[in-house]
Amino acid sequence: MTDALSILVIGADGQVGRVAYQDLLRRGYEVFGTTRRTEGEAKDCLFLDLSLAPSEWPELPPVDVAVICTAVTSIAECENDPDVTAVVNLHAPVALAEKLTRQGTMVLFLSTTGVFDFTRPFRHHDDPPCPVTNYGRQKAEAEARILELEGKTVVLRLTKIIGPDMPLLNRWQTELASGQNITAYQDTTIAPITAVFASRVMHEIIGSGTEGIFHASGDDDLPYTVLAEQLIRAMAVDPERIEARTGNMKEYPSGSSPRFTTLDMSREGEMFGVPAPSSLATMRETATRIARENLATGV
Repeated sequence: MTDALSILVIGADGQVGRVAYQDLLRRGYEVFGTTRRTEGEAKDCLFLDLSLAPSEWPELPPVDVAVICTAVTSIAECENDPDVTAVVNLHAPVALAEKLTRQGTMVLFLSTTGVFDFTRPFRHHDDPPCPVTNYGRQKAEAEARILELEGKTVVLRLTKIIGPDMPLLNRWQTELASGQNITAYQDTTIAPITAVFASRVMHEIIGSGTEGIFHASGDDDLPYTVLAEQLIRAMAVDPERIEARTGNMKEYPSGSSPRFTTLDMSREGEMFGVPAPSSLATMRETATRIARENLATGV
């Protein structure tokens, strides 16, 4: 049945979009993608920069489903320049979803656990958003406006995506390899997932044709110090080289660092048989992969 469906991945060169493009292709869908980069465009990828006016967007191929992956995810950037970042995170996705739904395309919009305030774990699908950052506010408003559109619309909220290209892990690896200590927060948490897991949930949603809000989350809120410990073990270096830090992460508004980021996945478990993956296992596997890849390349 999947081979009858065509999918457009908006932002097929991003952290999630790149993986989703390849994963959905392997699952038998006809997949197209867009990129905002003008050099080295992938096959079947159209140039689409959501920071441009809609009048400058290209004609998009008629597809059954469009997945909007593009976003400015930097908390600091959204705090420092909310008007500019709101174009990509809010105004453009809503305009794009409006255009696509009018064409009969189902729109799947990727959102974030940041639509909540990080004060309680396992937020439910119907909990009212209560964001504390501009990024969260932009995503929460985009969610609401897209879900109000006529036609099929879906919101998929994600917790922290980690992988070999995660800047923090690569910085830690470089610092440890050069003999430096690393610093990690012990009172700020993540419930990490991989982009592959996020794509699996997308596949289940698309296959079911169901609308509404869905979640993809790790099963536990773990501090950044636990992530640092996994990298330390993978690199076989002294565990005392982690310097634990407390307090507010500088990129977040005062007193707003994430304390709880987990999302409830009971709906996904019941509908698709997809439980929340182990946060610890995700950390361990990602750290091991980074250590092995960097060792193989001589970093």
